[in-house]
Formats: sequence, C-alpha cells, structure tokens
Amino acid sequence: MGLDNMHPTTEGYFVMGDIFKKAILEADKKGWLQSPVPNGITEDGNAERMAEGKQEAQLTERAERAHARRWSLT
Repeated sequence: MGLDNMHPTTEGYFVMGDIFKKAILEADKKGWLQSPVPNGITEDGNAERMAEGKQEAQLTERAERAHARRWSLT
C-alpha cells in the first residue's frame, strides 16, 4: 500500500497488471473474448480522431480570422 494508505505502490501496480494479464489470457484461451462488432469507426480509430482534430483546427482558425477582421475594422 502506498503512503496515502489508499493507492498501491509502483510495485503493486505491476502485481495487479500481472494478475489482469493472466486473467485476460485465460479468458481468451477459453474463447470468451470476441472481436468487436462493426461500429463505423476505422479499425484503429485514429482516422476518425484525426479528422475530428482537423475539423476542430479549421473551425478555430476561422474563428480567429473572423476575430482579427472584427478588430481590424475598428
């Protein structure tokens, strides 16, 4: 237990990680794990996140240009 008597130490996190890994591998061996159903997100999910980030950046840029134009008119 860590110094705050609430959270594990670094070693404790490694112990928990080993337990989780063992349980996941056992579940996989028993056939309990399945591939996710198609949900419209690319397999790695990054393409959609990158598109969202690009769209957000474009909106921010437009807002900044509009703000700059507003100030240049005064």
